Amino acid sequence: MRIWHLTLLILVAAVILAVTREVFGRVMLVMLLTGIGEVALGAGAVMSLFRTLGSLGHAEGPLAYAEALTATALVLLFAATLMLGLLGLGAVLVSVLVA
Repeated sequence: MRIWHLTLLILVAAVILAVTREVFGRVMLVMLLTGIGEVALGAGAVMSLFRTLGSLGHAEGPLAYAEALTATALVLLFAATLMLGLLGLGAVLVSVLVA
C-alpha cells in the first residue's frame, strides 16, 4: 500500500462518516451501495448467461444440449435470486433507517 492509497482510503472514510450523520445520508448510502451491487450482479449474470448460451450453441449431442440448457436455467435462477435478495436487503435497511 502506497501513501496515496492510504490517503484515498482516509478521504473515502471521512466522506462516508460525514454523509451518514443525517438520515438522508444513510438512506442515500444504502441506496447507492444497493445500486452498485445490483449493477455488478447484473453484469456478472449477463456475462455468465452469454457463456452458457455459447455452450448451448456448441452442443453436439442431446446430452450436451441438455447440460447447456440446465446450466442456462441455473444461471438465470441463481442470478435472479441473488439480485432479488440484494434488493430486499436494501429495502429492509432503508425501512429500518426511516422508521
